[in-house]
Amino acid sequence: MRQTITLPRLWNVGEKAGICQALLLSTALVALVAPMAHAQEEPSIETIEVTGTRSTIRNSIEVKRDSAAIVDALSADDIGDLPALSIGEALETLTGASSHREQGGATEISIRGLGPFLGSTVINGREATNGSGDRSVNFSQFPSELFNKLAIYKTQQANLIEGGVSGQIALETLKPLEYGKRRIQGEIKANYNPDNNNISPRERDFGYRGTLSYVDQFDLGSLGKFGLSIGAQRNVTTNPEQEARSTSTFRDCRNDPSRDGDGVFRDNNNCDSGGGNLDLVADENGVVPDENAPFVMAASSRSFRQNITDDDRDSVFGAFQWRPTDRWDINFDIQYSDRVFTEVRNDLVFAENRRIDEPGFVRDGKFDVPLTVGEFGSLQTFTNNQRIETNSTYQERLEEYVGGGLGLSYMLTDRLIVSLDASYSRTERRENIIQTRLQSEPVDIFGNPVPGAADNGRVETATLIGQNGSDIHNFFVRNFDVTDHDLFADAARTRVDLNQFRNNEIKAIRGDFDYETGWGLINNIEGGMRYSKLEFNSVPQIRDEFTFDDSAIAAVSQACRFGSFPESGFLTSVSGGQPLITNFDDDAM
Repeated sequence: MRQTITLPRLWNVGEKAGICQALLLSTALVALVAPMAHAQEEPSIETIEVTGTRSTIRNSIEVKRDSAAIVDALSADDIGDLPALSIGEALETLTGASSHREQGGATEISIRGLGPFLGSTVINGREATNGSGDRSVNFSQFPSELFNKLAIYKTQQANLIEGGVSGQIALETLKPLEYGKRRIQGEIKANYNPDNNNISPRERDFGYRGTLSYVDQFDLGSLGKFGLSIGAQRNVTTNPEQEARSTSTFRDCRNDPSRDGDGVFRDNNNCDSGGGNLDLVADENGVVPDENAPFVMAASSRSFRQNITDDDRDSVFGAFQWRPTDRWDINFDIQYSDRVFTEVRNDLVFAENRRIDEPGFVRDGKFDVPLTVGEFGSLQTFTNNQRIETNSTYQERLEEYVGGGLGLSYMLTDRLIVSLDASYSRTERRENIIQTRLQSEPVDIFGNPVPGAADNGRVETATLIGQNGSDIHNFFVRNFDVTDHDLFADAARTRVDLNQFRNNEIKAIRGDFDYETGWGLINNIEGGMRYSKLEFNSVPQIRDEFTFDDSAIAAVSQACRFGSFPESGFLTSVSGGQPLITNFDDDAM
């Protein structure tokens, strides 16, 4: 077969004309090939479907459009498609939801700013427990990959379980028969924090996130259809940090040298106690006695902190769906999550920034660092005697969640569906803290005197705050090397705290019916009843405190010390190149 194609004449207008000629030629070739292809046998065509986050947005819009309540939702057709690292982070993307963030991750969710304890949470329509003692569910323990729908109901409606003042958060796992296809999905993500390079090998750990899920359906012949979906995830994250910290400040520190018994010029006391307080209460004439009095905002302590945190979470979610006939629908699902969070915290504390051992912050020592105060009372430089402490803290939170239930649904008639659902949910939370404090002293644990240290164990220090345009504190210390273990051997104390020991368990059963009326104005009538029993027990905070003598301190210090800080470069320098701590001998400054 021969076919003649005549191309229209194009004006020669340079590059654009060439492009137009190429396009017209391509169109003509398609027109030539099309009838030839029809004359031959139809080839087999493989369809490739590409989906993205647009489908999630479309599904969310459909949920809001079809709902009679005010609701925001995220919905994904495929398991693992919710775009977040945890359910908490997915929920905080919805309008009106805000989260409390712990170690960088979203945990408890507040709806409309009313607090997480004023909302309620259900998983597959069943109330979820928590370890907080109220309604504040820790959503960081639920991986987003194992849910495919979540919603926030901001108004109440009759078929919702009551209990949410601010609203209700509803999570749903995938139903395998409704999903309708087989899928095996595996995913692994690495978690790398650049700060890990600075951690010594004994403390170093790298994170990862591995997820595996399987969805399938089976035809059981006379027994109907059966579907299952199961997913597991292990998540390990690390988060080393360095911080410069200070306690809350006080305004009642006078800065008037003519009053040598008040404020920063008060002898042998903290500047904000006794005569150091400002009188800012108006008298009967409306006069404030110390309205224009000079003052200093002095923090009680300043410190440098080094954190190493580990967050491990193991989760397994499963759902089984069986339809023996077209009228029966039986669903069983279970959720399990085990989260272990640990933190090793080391603080170097300059503990008495407001203490005055001689008149004024300016001592008679050799440090040439005067008392300077900013325009609004901010303390910038000073010299004093103070204790230096090292505080080591180990804290852990162990949280385990188990939930699930069995739901039966039967179509009595073409218009009437009855259902029965039994559920169980349990959360166990344990939280422990062990803290050890050691203070500076005038002699070390081997009996050698520390030159320049006061008899009360305080060390002469000079402090520069906010130097080089930053808020970092720079300390000058006389004859005291803060990296020497032997210099911290006074007032040793260890506290063991059991802050939380909480168990929360819910057992519930509910029955419902849904009748399609066909009346036009009223489409259907729903009703039901529910019985629920909640048991909560909590052990109050228990604290044991131990103190040690010098011989015990020496033994523990020798057995437990490491040769260096876990993180290299700690305390060495900050922006501007100024070391955080500089040690001088008697002849310096």
